[in-house]
Amino acid sequence: MSKEEKMAADDGRTQAHTVVITSLNTLARIVEQEGRDASWRAKLGNERKGIGDFACFVSYITGISNR
Repeated sequence: MSKEEKMAADDGRTQAHTVVITSLNTLARIVEQEGRDASWRAKLGNERKGIGDFACFVSYITGISNR
């Protein structure tokens, strides 16, 4: 990608990461409110790259499962 293309893509990636992080935090709160184990959220951490990798993994597994 050119520098301009990368900068344009970065905004979308940042927004996508924020949505995933917010969704994971919400899911963890709901799981905890139901008295279930949400320790997976702490283990996942707060590093955006790691969370993005996790989201890609979930997308990959979902795609393969739906074939």
